[in-house]
Amino acid sequence: MLSWRCQAVFDEYGFALENGGVASKDIDAKLADYQKALDEAGYQKVLAEFQSQYDAWKK
Repeated sequence: MLSWRCQAVFDEYGFALENGGVASKDIDAKLADYQKALDEAGYQKVLAEFQSQYDAWKK
């Protein structure tokens, strides 16, 4: 399943970005790295599946 890969990316980047662990001058580059890593981990597929399940539930 792809979600564990996305979790691993979050573990690597998310906490530091959310809690001031990245120097202000490095934030843009780190966010770009984070987005690239999420895309490579299959985040868009996970997001699409979540959206599909939500849409089905919402009906």
